[in-house]
Amino acid sequence: MITPENLDSPLLGDGSVKPKGTVVSHGRKTPDNFLVPAGANGRSPPRSFYKAKTELPGVDSPSAWMVCAAVCLINITTDGFCFTLGVIFPVLLTTYGESAAMTSWIGSILTGMMLLTGPLIGYLLMKFGARLVCFVGAILAGTGTAISMFARSVVFLLFSLGVLTGFGFGCMSMAGLVSMTTWFDKKRPLALGIGTCVGGTGMFLYPNLFHFLRERYTLDGCFLILGGCMLHGTIMALLLRPAPSRRRTTAVQQSSSPSSFDLSIFRLWHYDLFLLSNFLFALGYFPLLMYVASRAEKELAISVTEANFLPMIIAIANIVGRITVTLLLASERTSKTGVLALAETVGGIVIIVSVFAQSYVTTVVFCVVYGVVGGIIMVAFPVVLADLVPIQMIEVAGGFFVFTVGLAALAGGPISGFILDISFGTFTWVFVIEGLLALLGSSFLVILFFVHRSPTRTAHTT
Repeated sequence: MITPENLDSPLLGDGSVKPKGTVVSHGRKTPDNFLVPAGANGRSPPRSFYKAKTELPGVDSPSAWMVCAAVCLINITTDGFCFTLGVIFPVLLTTYGESAAMTSWIGSILTGMMLLTGPLIGYLLMKFGARLVCFVGAILAGTGTAISMFARSVVFLLFSLGVLTGFGFGCMSMAGLVSMTTWFDKKRPLALGIGTCVGGTGMFLYPNLFHFLRERYTLDGCFLILGGCMLHGTIMALLLRPAPSRRRTTAVQQSSSPSSFDLSIFRLWHYDLFLLSNFLFALGYFPLLMYVASRAEKELAISVTEANFLPMIIAIANIVGRITVTLLLASERTSKTGVLALAETVGGIVIIVSVFAQSYVTTVVFCVVYGVVGGIIMVAFPVVLADLVPIQMIEVAGGFFVFTVGLAALAGGPISGFILDISFGTFTWVFVIEGLLALLGSSFLVILFFVHRSPTRTAHTT
């Protein structure tokens, strides 16, 4: 059994744990950073030995790619609708006549329910599995969006779109992440990258779908149809079967108490450093998206039309970054942590340097780099996370990872707004301070890369 006391002990091929103090003979590291045993003569065993001992049937197989396809469709819905909130916001302002502050709580609650409930959803995934959690999540998301057609005030939408749809999306996203992580091993970076890239197309699909449905069926009919689209996630959920590795570790998970499991994950210092790094980087990086157009319009005297096009440039660059890093991380020789550390460092520097962008052309260059970096980290985050923790802990590890990003997203807006207020509406200090926060976060990841470059993973041999 895996417990906090033997967490760092070697794992055997049958999932059992060697007692501490047992001498284990390690051989060389594979390109994917696993330790493989040496032969009797000190040399590595033949390739057939590795295949027989380390590969499980089903992992990286056509069945795994079916799971990848299902997760892609789930991501299109969750990413697309969340991105559409910016388009829905002015419509809700006009329809319900509430203040911007009150109406903006819809998006804040939805995001909070998606991300801040990560530890809870991680526990549910351990208890009930990805298929059931995703299925229920799709029902909640679809129901919350569909019943929004009956809303006559923003308060109703806070519950329907904010609580129900937000929590449903959280269940769907986390279930997809865990399924992809456990169904893939050698092809994991490629699969996660594909899921993120395809999901990004929802940012272009759902805003246009919203406009089309609203013009044809009014806002109420639009909510009803979008809710129906989300209910199709139940079909995708049925494809999220337990991976072979999960079937072999079910008994371990069920016999481990959630409290001890949760505590044990924080004994992995590299995981703790990863969480701290991501929190600081997200705190400084993501809030700036809402200031790019405003700064261009107010401080650089750029036309409203050109300024409003800047977020679209960021979105396009984001997709390019996702595709590029997917191809890069597909190589087993690529250091996943190194790629993420480099991207975050570049992101922090470019935010600080952007205060010197005084023309539309230089602002566009900033938006391109900002978008590409955002796309890279979207793909690299889950890939690095899966490399840092044992596969048995991926639900809880993913839950707390999502929680830290959500906490940063929740705090980032007020912090950046406070900086803007005390600097008398000047965006310079907002970009400088937020860039320094992002750079500080990236520095911890650089430390992790150099001090503990590639921690040994337990992968699917448990």
